[in-house]
Amino acid sequence: MSRNPQFPVVFCHGLFGTCRYGIGPLSAGDYFRGIRLEIARLGVKIVTPRVHPTAGAYRRVWMLAQRIEAECGDSPIHLVGHSMGGIDMRLLANDPAWACRIISMTSIGTPHLGTSLADIAANRLGLLFRGMELAGWSIDGFRQVSPDHMHALTANWADPPLAVCRSIAGNPDPYPGFVALRPIYRMVYEFDGPNDGMVPMESALGWGHPLPPWPFDHLQQINWMTSRQTSRAVIQQYVKLIRDLGEIELRWFRPGLAESEDTNSELALV
Repeated sequence: MSRNPQFPVVFCHGLFGTCRYGIGPLSAGDYFRGIRLEIARLGVKIVTPRVHPTAGAYRRVWMLAQRIEAECGDSPIHLVGHSMGGIDMRLLANDPAWACRIISMTSIGTPHLGTSLADIAANRLGLLFRGMELAGWSIDGFRQVSPDHMHALTANWADPPLAVCRSIAGNPDPYPGFVALRPIYRMVYEFDGPNDGMVPMESALGWGHPLPPWPFDHLQQINWMTSRQTSRAVIQQYVKLIRDLGEIELRWFRPGLAESEDTNSELALV
């Protein structure tokens, strides 16, 4: 019998993330479009902290820690990070004060090994990036997701000893569903192979225990640019993930349970 998690689930957004997209009273939804509301209906406490949309991980994680503490106090938590949000949660977990509180970490479409798209963007959008910097806008987040920068950033990071750490990659077949991502998919494919339109599969599965890939592109993974049918499928995957976290809690709090490879393999999503 499935069990919903009893402790808060923190959703960490990626670059360009915000609490709400819209103008005035008009709203197109939040970063995790329709997902947060659907999970809240299950009676699960969902926290979606807003951090700087383009800054590097160290600036973002400082904001993330403050906002989680404000909403969750010292409660144990689950972390779910999409794209750069997965890097933020890993950095947070390197703080011993937080590591002991983390039950699980799940990344979705996160460039753990970087993505060549960052290098391509730096070459082709150099003037735009310099303009953003002159205007006082941080672009460290873009730089950090290049393969070289990501390797240097995460080289000495460690995972919480008791947390279940898992990763999910996007594997749209044969191309991303969102037409605008298809040329980007082809560029990334030339350098990094199969990808979700932004993040290579190898990179997304380069940390934690790999779970079966989702058949969604990078935007569909957060329920943007989806058809009605795909939207239902995306939300269903998140509901499965959330219920899986409930099972992880049972194992996490069961006295005498030791960490083992079976802990991750038995909990793989299907």
